Amino acid sequence: MRNHREKSAVEGCRTGRSFRLESGIMPGQVLQRTACGGGSAHLRGTAPSHADGIIFLEVRTGETRRQQSPESRIGRCYRGTWTAHIRNLPCGGPYVVILRLEDSRIRIPDIFVGDVWVLAGQSNMAGEALTAAAPRVRHAVRSYTSWGEWTTAREPLHFPPLCPDSASDADVEKNIPDLRQAHRAAQKGMGPGLSFGRSMFGNTGVPQGLIPCAVGGSGLDLWDPDAQEAENSLYARMMRRIAECRQPVAGILWHQGCAEMRRPQEYTSRMKRLVASVRSDLKQPHLPWLMAQLGKSHLFDEAESGRDALISIREQQRRLPESVKHCSVVPTIDLGMQDFIHLDTNAQRALGRRLARAALHHQSDRHQTDAIVLRRIRLIPWPANWRQETAVEITFENVREGLCADGVPAGFCIITPEGRLLRRIYRTICDGSRVLLLAYTYPNVTMRGLRIAYGYEMDAYCNIHDADGMALPAFAPQRIEPLTSGRCRGRRA
Repeated sequence: MRNHREKSAVEGCRTGRSFRLESGIMPGQVLQRTACGGGSAHLRGTAPSHADGIIFLEVRTGETRRQQSPESRIGRCYRGTWTAHIRNLPCGGPYVVILRLEDSRIRIPDIFVGDVWVLAGQSNMAGEALTAAAPRVRHAVRSYTSWGEWTTAREPLHFPPLCPDSASDADVEKNIPDLRQAHRAAQKGMGPGLSFGRSMFGNTGVPQGLIPCAVGGSGLDLWDPDAQEAENSLYARMMRRIAECRQPVAGILWHQGCAEMRRPQEYTSRMKRLVASVRSDLKQPHLPWLMAQLGKSHLFDEAESGRDALISIREQQRRLPESVKHCSVVPTIDLGMQDFIHLDTNAQRALGRRLARAALHHQSDRHQTDAIVLRRIRLIPWPANWRQETAVEITFENVREGLCADGVPAGFCIITPEGRLLRRIYRTICDGSRVLLLAYTYPNVTMRGLRIAYGYEMDAYCNIHDADGMALPAFAPQRIEPLTSGRCRGRRA
């Protein structure tokens, strides 16, 4: 028996006699555009055993019918089975795709051509925020539901009360109406996906497709590509959902890490293996990997080294693009919390926009600005006064129209070699793409051996961002380059 998702491919299609579509495209689906801008799909189906002829394609946009041309011949039927290949369907939509074999037709509505993204990770990607203030839906932003249908994306995107993978076709089909009703009534479950899709569509005008795969509380053990045969493998489930759509994807959106606090030292190596496996299995070696850096968390007590583990994971995430190409990391350290670990509604909207900015950077027009990254920390001369002769200059890259803050700039701290926090920063100045720190020091005491961190405490208050709303990344204590002779005197900000 065919999987219920394969059955959904012909649900809503008008078929003639026994001319049927088995796989290749679903009603409401977004096809991934190619580098040339068009969309393609390889279709398979069945027909009466005596059928033998040409498969013709007709595409309609609303009430407008595109003129038929020799290219409308897209396949052939032979002895009851047929294959066809749609090529270079223009970016946009919605289209009505009509397949014709002799006097029989199959009508497939609401087909789009654009970009398709996978949403993976744990609870902050799946979403726990209230849906009352979720972004408004747009018909051109689509989602592949947990029960195997392409629909207009609406929060919650992740809605798995019934897992089709472990249910029979009859059970799934029987419960789909109840799932739809429960989905419309859900009051929690908003993540960054819909905000991301809306932002991408607003910036590009290209339809967006989302494939939700995140599961709350999931660790890298469940996402391990070497454990695909395990019954509860989330990696296998994600790859299966992508395969069901029979399309390449534009990129992976990833938010995960809280479950790795017990083994932080393994995080980078496991993430590198995960990214490499996804790209290899999808045969997309340059697939963009867009991830959110962990923000605030009160899941672990500082007495249990929870702070050190959290800082370690965040620092490894920040530096992952140094060893993984086509990877961006966007911060969440400044975003509001709904509870001890989950982002609130406004935070999820902001995270979606930040992920969209990183995604635009990785697409063909790379003039778009990527997420902000730390470049350098050093001492610079400062106009002398009775106590302060130097300042700490922190320089960042990818800043759009200068750094600013909501209120007094905050989030930086001085750390001793023993890991003790010194609360001596009395002024933080945002100046273009750099931040200047003025710290109280005793006469004749230097900054030697001290380090600078951002977002160091588990409940750190951080509020610095650029004009586009992209925040500074949290970073672990970093060495300060000493003041050397011959440097120009720093200008007063």
